[in-house]
Amino acid sequence: MCYPEDGANSSEPAVCGSEVGISLPGGDVLPALVCEPGLVPAPAVLIVHDASGRTPFYEALARRVAMAGFVALLPDLYFRVDPDVKRDPVAAAQLDYQQTIQALDASVDWLRMQRYVAGQRLGAVGFSLGGTLVLDLAAERRDLAIATFYGFPSGHLPGAWESPLGLAERMQGPIIGFFGARDEVVPVDEVSQLEAALRRARVEVAFTVFPDVGHHFVAGSRLDPRQPTQFAADYARACESWSGTLAFFHRQLPHARACCD
Repeated sequence: MCYPEDGANSSEPAVCGSEVGISLPGGDVLPALVCEPGLVPAPAVLIVHDASGRTPFYEALARRVAMAGFVALLPDLYFRVDPDVKRDPVAAAQLDYQQTIQALDASVDWLRMQRYVAGQRLGAVGFSLGGTLVLDLAAERRDLAIATFYGFPSGHLPGAWESPLGLAERMQGPIIGFFGARDEVVPVDEVSQLEAALRRARVEVAFTVFPDVGHHFVAGSRLDPRQPTQFAADYARACESWSGTLAFFHRQLPHARACCD
């Protein structure tokens, strides 16, 4: 593993992970994994999973985020879906947009209420489906630094009025994004359109399109060895983009300690 949080501050207490329930309007309870770093209070990062749900990959990623000095929260957006249904794009189509955004809003608000969370701004990072949803959140809130991995500029869940492209004028930065030029489901021209629209709206934005990877190249990180990779460059691009994401959060969430001090 080439992640910069490897071996950092090894003398500090180990990352602590626990299951929590977040109350939602209407009485539902959103289950989530929260991981705390060795030193708190610390800034927080919301992790939004892809269509495969809260897999071991994302649980390992939450621990990585905590190792880097952040409180990490990973909600399970499928909690209303039959547990026997396979988590995939078909299952994702069962998610209601308004309920899902409401759950993510509640997750951010829950983090802000925790005594071990520091700072006025929080981070949010999402992948594929989650990468789309964190862009949507950028149009809903003013207290987030957003990192999107291969989100869909023109994608949306049932019940959404607009895609991220349609919401660009309402978004607040900072926003970074990582995409693959060989992605078969997220067109590169749409990525360019979204970045241009955000720049016109004077949003602080920086998108990176890697020429040699496709969709979900972060699977190449080997956080979950069972996840297949598609291109030879996946591992290198996963490391490069994740290092860039941590650096982004350390800049934008200034109360975070440096991961490699």
